Amino acid sequence: MLIRLRVFVSLTSAALCSCCFVACAGSGNTPNALPQPNILARTLVAPAVLNETPLPADAFPASVGLNENVANTANPTTAADWPKLISLLRGLGVRHVRDGILDADPPYDLAITQLLAASNAKLDGITDCAGIALYPGSPTSPAQIQAFDTAIGNGLESVEGPNEVDLRADPNWAADTIACLPSLRSAEPTLPFLAPSISNQLNDAPTLGNISADVDEGNLHRYYSGRNPGTAGWGGRTPCGIYGALSWALCEAQINSGSSKPVVVTETGYNSKTEVDEVTQAKYLSRALLVDLQAGVPISYVYDFRDYTGGDAFGNDGLIRTNDSTKPAYTALYYEMAWLNDPGTPVTPIAFPYSITGGNTIDHLLFQKRNGQYILALWNETASWNPATSQEIPVAPQPVTVTLDVPALAVTAVAFNDAGHLANQPVTTKLNTMTVSVNDYVTFLNFNRASPSPSPSPSSTPTPTLSPSPTPTLSPTPVPTFLAPLPPHVDGPHRVHV
Repeated sequence: MLIRLRVFVSLTSAALCSCCFVACAGSGNTPNALPQPNILARTLVAPAVLNETPLPADAFPASVGLNENVANTANPTTAADWPKLISLLRGLGVRHVRDGILDADPPYDLAITQLLAASNAKLDGITDCAGIALYPGSPTSPAQIQAFDTAIGNGLESVEGPNEVDLRADPNWAADTIACLPSLRSAEPTLPFLAPSISNQLNDAPTLGNISADVDEGNLHRYYSGRNPGTAGWGGRTPCGIYGALSWALCEAQINSGSSKPVVVTETGYNSKTEVDEVTQAKYLSRALLVDLQAGVPISYVYDFRDYTGGDAFGNDGLIRTNDSTKPAYTALYYEMAWLNDPGTPVTPIAFPYSITGGNTIDHLLFQKRNGQYILALWNETASWNPATSQEIPVAPQPVTVTLDVPALAVTAVAFNDAGHLANQPVTTKLNTMTVSVNDYVTFLNFNRASPSPSPSPSSTPTPTLSPSPTPTLSPTPVPTFLAPLPPHVDGPHRVHV
């Protein structure tokens, strides 16, 4: 029996764009234009009454994945590295990881198996095609995909088409990619098959064309060239809208996968050397994952787990540095995941009317924990960095008032700081209003409602107590024996920055 479609958390919040995956009325579509997600309105917060159904709090940690690149020869893993890398990955609590499928490589298979076990995650496995092969031996046959899944303890949760096919040396990359997709898809018929990814270059998605008959989910690489996650774009206008905007990116992905299928962001992140500094990397990444979830993206894979050396422009996208020390981005993601972590029997969120009064770039996403507590993520979706001058843009805090339909109870607020920690924030409450200062860091406003409305299940993961950044505990995980340099990683080549 074919079971191709995953069941994702229902993204029913009114904060989400209502027509991300269909043509939107009033979106400026012409008869020849493509459907455009209408997400720009979400950043315009007015004091009008909202009537939103929150997302289950656990929807956020369930939506975060990680590219871990264990076989990256530019920063080879040593016996001394391995226990700490395992511990750092375990600490994050990510549920999805992404890496390449290699043929008959026991050390690599062992490394992937241990990483999956450490994080209790499942793997999105990247494949390759003979006609557009990255290097001799990189193409993956159905038998190789099946053998790899067996070798890693049936750890695959999805199979992905080749990576950034438009950057290959093959002048016939589109036709050769299309030709190999049915074979790749047939390898694991019960798992969803993701479309091959396209780089950020213009016109390449239309060149590949509609391959929706051969894929189960769309695929998107989402990079910003140093701009903020909610950017309205920075390039020319295309049939999908302005280059660089999230609406443009989703529309481009749907050219290939069709508008009725979910689009997974298999790479997203910021380079802390060539694009932004480490503080802005943490600030933007914590917002980007919320922006993606808000737009209906079910999983976003952060690129990358670890920095690497090697002279290309993409070696500093990691959450940890080449010496395995953590960046603020790691710490911020750790706390963001922990604050919203709420596993267990899914909550049935309860909608209620409320309003937000603040500047027109204040953005939000509302969550509810299983014990009934609400968590309202607030942030100023504006530029914090000038990519032209490579300088920080100071963003002044501004008061934001949230007005409920009933009195607010047990109100607290926390916000991220430069180190990626969450710190308590003052909040002023008066009956059914709460006022907190919000800047370009994510702020979590936590509260209960006095309304005696039906309560969800009483069991819940308690809100974490603020504590210093975690110190990894080195575990005695066996170290894979990398007897020889691993082949170039199936994940490459990488996107272009415009």
